[in-house]
Amino acid sequence: MLMCHLLLDRLFTILFLRYQAITNALRRCIISRENHTSLLTDKMNHCFQNLCSSGESINDFFSLQILFILTTVFIISFSDIFMLIRLFNAGQVRFSKNFAIISRMCGAVFSLLTIWRFGYRFSSISNKADDFNSLLYRLMMEDKTNQILHNEKLSLHFTMKREVVFSACGLFQLDFKLVHSMIASATTYLVLLIQFGQLKPDKSWTPTPSTADNLTTPHPMLLTTNN
Repeated sequence: MLMCHLLLDRLFTILFLRYQAITNALRRCIISRENHTSLLTDKMNHCFQNLCSSGESINDFFSLQILFILTTVFIISFSDIFMLIRLFNAGQVRFSKNFAIISRMCGAVFSLLTIWRFGYRFSSISNKADDFNSLLYRLMMEDKTNQILHNEKLSLHFTMKREVVFSACGLFQLDFKLVHSMIASATTYLVLLIQFGQLKPDKSWTPTPSTADNLTTPHPMLLTTNN
């Protein structure tokens, strides 16, 4: 699982850098305020479409692996945090002697960082794609020659409104909303488990003499009739 995670992180990092490169190039075109040709923007749009197709192919190929990694990380982090809370409540925490507690804490932190890393990387790619569309639209509006405005490919690009969205087998989108929902779900389950754990009866309780008399079952009353 770790090797797959590192491979995914490397691939999506490269994809993010490519999106960043074409976005910065388009931003430089706007800042320079030169006579923009339709050929330059057409090449940038072609690069953008190729990056979108590459992202979709990577997502489709690793969709099942992403779902498995996120599910495993969520279960591990949830169980580690729950066990740590139980140990803290029981007063059995001894960091100098109990290395299992330290390992659970490290596992919980690593799991949370993995979830955050996935959300950050996917959100960054989507934001860069949105920035490219915004800059291209701005460049089209500021073009005085109207060459970009009358470009059929660029017009088709805005008509299609192609967005960069990643998902895990189509079940949920991969962005910071996923991180928030996973944290909210884990918090809800932890609160429920802690509350149910506190409702267990205390086995050490023994009735006092006064309460023992009240707990005795009364004898049935005998009804007699006079002849």
